[in-house]
Amino acid sequence: MVPDPLDPPAVATHAALAAATDPAPAGAAIVVEAFVDFHCQYSYRVVAWLDDLGPEHVTVRHHLFAIEQVNRDATGMDWRLWDQPLDYRHWKDIPEKRPLLPFMAMAIVEASEPAQVARDFRLSLYMAKFDFGKDISDIDVVEVAGRMSGVAEGRLRAAIADPAESAAARASIQADFRLARSEYEIFGVPTLRLNGDRPMYLRLAGMVPVEDGPRLLQTLLAVRSGPPEILELKLPDPVAPAWPA
Repeated sequence: MVPDPLDPPAVATHAALAAATDPAPAGAAIVVEAFVDFHCQYSYRVVAWLDDLGPEHVTVRHHLFAIEQVNRDATGMDWRLWDQPLDYRHWKDIPEKRPLLPFMAMAIVEASEPAQVARDFRLSLYMAKFDFGKDISDIDVVEVAGRMSGVAEGRLRAAIADPAESAAARASIQADFRLARSEYEIFGVPTLRLNGDRPMYLRLAGMVPVEDGPRLLQTLLAVRSGPPEILELKLPDPVAPAWPA
């Protein structure tokens, strides 16, 4: 039997992947599977919106999904992000857009730190990139984001260098990609799956005001409960004003 090229180690069993998409009990918070990439501003907006909603509205499970992996090899047969050295060559020769280091750091924090620290670290990475223009493929930047979030100084640098923790982080990235491509062929970020329903790709025009967050959630739930024939809703940009003749 040919081995599954996306089959991760035992830390991500079939049972664990199935449990990740179990529907929520009636009356419980909406379970949201969020597939995101730190190099995507639309992922930043969705992550911030979901965080603002809070546990009374949503239970969020974040999954790291690298757009570079899809662009290079969506099957994971010939090229795999999680197998690359940290200094690998980016597919467009833009080294500051390499997702591997921030992905590994996020996986390490999720596995070893309290949930609030992981939440803060996730947002700190997005803020570092999009609010401050920092290179989050730089371990020094990642360390600062960690310290801002409550991670001990030097912890992430040491974990990245540790063979066991590094291997576990890479396995987590592999498992997230496998989850994204096992039942549906998720292609972009951010993609959300609400209560085990069919995933949907979502782009927000900007940050969602806190007071508008619950309304947006209910709108998305209403759209997903509608006719299953709806595959995409997309608003074209308005025509730019013409220069006077």
